[in-house]
Amino acid sequence: MPATHLRLLSRKGSRRKPDLPRALKPAKRLSRQEMIATRDRYMAELKLFRNGIAANGFFEKALQLLTRHWAVASWTARLKILNTAEWLIQAGAQTPDLNQRVPLQAAE
Repeated sequence: MPATHLRLLSRKGSRRKPDLPRALKPAKRLSRQEMIATRDRYMAELKLFRNGIAANGFFEKALQLLTRHWAVASWTARLKILNTAEWLIQAGAQTPDLNQRVPLQAAE
């Protein structure tokens, strides 16, 4: 009887997978003025893409984030919006039609 008791206890523990640690990125810290300047730079970049070369869904979504969602967001959420908009602009710039354009540089 003790052998079955030990086997049952070990079965319970073996079903659960251990949690894997997440890779932590260092938090990007920008002042409010830097965030506003970065947003203005992204808006100018989007204006060039929309007026000059071509419009695509990536640019439209980035524009929505930087206009419609910016005003109601907290400063922490605005930093996330800037990171997402940067990714969207870079992804949109890498489409085959837009290879002539220099990719957007990351905010420093």
